[in-house]
Amino acid sequence: MLLRIGLLTLIGALLSGPLDNAWHEAFGRDSVLWSPPHMLGIVGSLGLAYIMLLHLSTTPQHHRVLGAATAGLVVAAAAFSVAEYETDVPQFAPVWYPIVLAFAATVALRLITNTTTARWAATNAAAVQSVFVAVTGALLLGLGYDAPWFSLMLAPGLAIDLGVRRRWGYARCAGAITLAVVLVVMPLREIAGGVGLTASDIGPAAAGVYVTSLLALWLADGAPRRRGGLLTAATALALLLPGAAYAHDPGQGNPAGTVAWRAQTTRQDVTATVRADALCGRTPARLVARRGGRLIRGSDLRGDCRRTGRLNLDRAGRWFLYLEIDAPDGRIESWVPVTAGTSRTSAQPLRYAYYPRTPGRASTIKLGAGLLLYSLVAAFLVLLARAARALQPTTSAKPA
Repeated sequence: MLLRIGLLTLIGALLSGPLDNAWHEAFGRDSVLWSPPHMLGIVGSLGLAYIMLLHLSTTPQHHRVLGAATAGLVVAAAAFSVAEYETDVPQFAPVWYPIVLAFAATVALRLITNTTTARWAATNAAAVQSVFVAVTGALLLGLGYDAPWFSLMLAPGLAIDLGVRRRWGYARCAGAITLAVVLVVMPLREIAGGVGLTASDIGPAAAGVYVTSLLALWLADGAPRRRGGLLTAATALALLLPGAAYAHDPGQGNPAGTVAWRAQTTRQDVTATVRADALCGRTPARLVARRGGRLIRGSDLRGDCRRTGRLNLDRAGRWFLYLEIDAPDGRIESWVPVTAGTSRTSAQPLRYAYYPRTPGRASTIKLGAGLLLYSLVAAFLVLLARAARALQPTTSAKPA
């Protein structure tokens, strides 16, 4: 059974690359981490690590250190689903960060507690993942990249372990997870380098965390087969809830020359001077800023080959500042990252420009394709949960 499920998760992980390319070809720009092909790859990676953990749990001589490292990999794969928020490149509204983190953490950590009778299994796995984050973050920061300083999975892990030890029902366990996320995760995230959460987000975030935690607990415990279809559909629909994002485009298009950029941020304002051959002849152009579901579009820039524009950025953090040029042969884009809330000047004399991919086709087709792939994601998680229940039916106490 483990071999079959392992092969399925491996196939899913390997297919995510070609499917992602096909997705871009069919629907245009969609570079967000939560796009269906990306999530298939994340769940495939999580599944491979979890199959390894299940195999280790059934060996006569269980390797404690290897098992702990593998459990940490399961948590790390799940935590990657919120990597865009934790590296200050959010593509959706801030309120979705705690909701998705709670779902991912609950699924991964609850799966782990279902493989062992050891105490504090979820907390220990989250601690190992914290070490991964610290080491990886130090390496990335040393190379000049942004990286999260620490993991926030420990608080949900402790809540799940308490639920297992005290044999809480789903409602009480989801309540504990909600308290951990709202009272610990959200404040620490804002202290460490916020995603833009405000007091008005607390209510919607708490409600969303509670509902998704209930769903995740049910899924991770392997729902009864007669409810499996409903569970898969509910999970797929939940994953689709954030809707469309004003996705940052990393430049997936044909080359269109270069743009000379000079961008200066002063508190919440950014002033940019751009120069490009494509601007010559008074070609219409404008500045556009994107961050976390927000899109701020400026008026047309005046001038010829060299132009200057200004935008007011209403949230602190990293924004992606675009130059859009309405060239005769199609839209041309170029972008630079800027950080609102700081006083900084950056210059890039040869920033690449490109023709962005065309907008997506009919939303109905895209919605159907996304629902199909998200259903596969949910089905993989159900398979993992049932594999754990079949191999270790009495290893941990399930909520009533």
